[in-house]
Amino acid sequence: GGILDFQEGLDLLQCSGFADFISKLLWIAWDIQVQQVFFAEAHRLEALGLLSKLFVCPSKGARVCAGLLLANALCHAQLGDREREAQAAQGLRQLTEEMACCGESQEPEDQEVRTFVAGLGQSAERFTRILTCAQAPWQQHHGQLPDEEHPLWAGATFSLWCLLRMRPDPARLADLRPALPAVAQGGPPRARWLAGELLLQLQLQVSAQLPSPNSEAIVEMNIQERGALEFALQEMFEHTRSGLHSQLSESSQVIETQQRLIEERQQPLPIASNGSTSDGWHQPLEATLAKLKTSRQELSGALADAERQRKSAETAVREVLEMDNSDLSQAEDQAMDQQLQSMRQTEAEYLARCHEQEQQSSALRSQEEEVATANAAMENAEKVLQEMRSRIASYEADISTQQRDVQNKRTMASSDMQAARNHLSMELEGIKQKQTKLRERALQLQAEMQGDGSSDASKEMDRLKVEAGRLKGRAAELTQELQAASIDPQQLEQQASAAESAVQHLAEQRDQLRGELQGLEEEHSQARSEWQQAVSSLQHARQEKEVADLQSSSLRRQLEGQWASWHPLWSKRLQAWRLRSQALAKAARGAELLAKAAQRAWDQLRREAELRHQTLADVEALQHQLAALAHDLSSIEDSIL
Repeated sequence: GGILDFQEGLDLLQCSGFADFISKLLWIAWDIQVQQVFFAEAHRLEALGLLSKLFVCPSKGARVCAGLLLANALCHAQLGDREREAQAAQGLRQLTEEMACCGESQEPEDQEVRTFVAGLGQSAERFTRILTCAQAPWQQHHGQLPDEEHPLWAGATFSLWCLLRMRPDPARLADLRPALPAVAQGGPPRARWLAGELLLQLQLQVSAQLPSPNSEAIVEMNIQERGALEFALQEMFEHTRSGLHSQLSESSQVIETQQRLIEERQQPLPIASNGSTSDGWHQPLEATLAKLKTSRQELSGALADAERQRKSAETAVREVLEMDNSDLSQAEDQAMDQQLQSMRQTEAEYLARCHEQEQQSSALRSQEEEVATANAAMENAEKVLQEMRSRIASYEADISTQQRDVQNKRTMASSDMQAARNHLSMELEGIKQKQTKLRERALQLQAEMQGDGSSDASKEMDRLKVEAGRLKGRAAELTQELQAASIDPQQLEQQASAAESAVQHLAEQRDQLRGELQGLEEEHSQARSEWQQAVSSLQHARQEKEVADLQSSSLRRQLEGQWASWHPLWSKRLQAWRLRSQALAKAARGAELLAKAAQRAWDQLRREAELRHQTLADVEALQHQLAALAHDLSSIEDSIL
């Protein structure tokens, strides 16, 4: 509905500002869904009519935007049939040829076009649309270049022109760049030349220092791009130079023809206008003669302008014709080729070494992991071994304790314990008496401390507490020993036998653990052997990695030296191609201006012819009036006089 409503305002597209606004608004929203809606069957003809109006509007920027809109529609097959696609492709080819003449022109209009185009690809999404159009011919044909007449080439060629004028960062063209050499050698003529110019632009941005190391064959890429670049630019140079020479010759012949025609029209009129503005029978002829005189004066100016443009174009074309294609001597060219081949070999060795270096790094990381695993296994085996040894030591300590207990019980069972019990009872009684005296003394000291708080009393109280603790401990020991001495000998013998059985059981368990210990020691020894072997392999891997690093660094330095020697010669050749391109653009612009000047002269000659025919008509009308006047005057009878 919106497109149908817009039909009434199509005439507004003749206003440059409005056309720029509409075209850019469409381009911002121009995704697949919008294209499908825009070219829907219900209003496809109206949509194509809108694009056609943009194609012929006065604004170059709007026409460029319309070209991108149509190129995207071609890329995504939105036009409906082959006939429309062929018409759209033809329109894009014409637009590309028209815009290609802009080149590096410093004319304000052309500078505005380049600025406008640069703004069309600022966002990543819109830049991707242009890249998609540029890559469509081979991406939609399984990586093969289609026939030169295929409609997709028209959109791709125009997109290449846009990319060339945008001057994007090389990183943004990373996906397109590998295909440019093939396009520069196998695409349609204008696509070949634009691909060559784009490669020249990219090569001019290559640093004099060898780029950072990566997996790409930089030298091999430069060899391919160099061959494609020089093939395409040489073809463009020869074709354009020949075309400019022919165009200049034709324009010169046209101007000479115009000069003869204008000189013939510079002869004074037998009857000239006297500048009178009064009304009268001769007034129409007088006005026509004045216009004819003005037109013939303008013819002189048009001829002078065409002559100036012809001289300027001749100078630019002569500069192109006299250009020497051999910017390097044969010896320098051969030296550069030899350096390229040497760099190619060095780069192949360097990349192979880098690949080996990556493999060594991977092997080193794997070996480090193996060492870590082996070390963990060895530490775990050692931990288990130590735990087993600790358990065996604990069993042996228990066995020793139990054996002493058995011996003590049997000794006690076979001994007379009455004397021991008497001795223990007497000693325990003595301790109780001492504890009684200590308590009495403590009560006295407490009274003294409450009276004057003497420090000596406090110290003595502390000493009494220590002594009381010692006596209490000894009393507990004596009580325990007295209880043991009071046990029945037969009961002691039974306890000794039970303890002896327990000792025997502990000994069996200990022997079993010693058998397990032997197996754990073997496992620990095996784990340690594996760890040592892994460490040895790790050292070997590190040595190989260091050797690979050293060789890679050496080849890198060698490649950098060769690059530093070769790049100035290549840079000199690139600058020569750049100067040729600029000279071609200047000559093409001069030829274009000359053609426009010649066209203006033809327009002035046609205007003069129209005025001359009008003058003839006025003269014929005046002759009829004079003849009628003569007849009227001669018909009067004078015989009577």
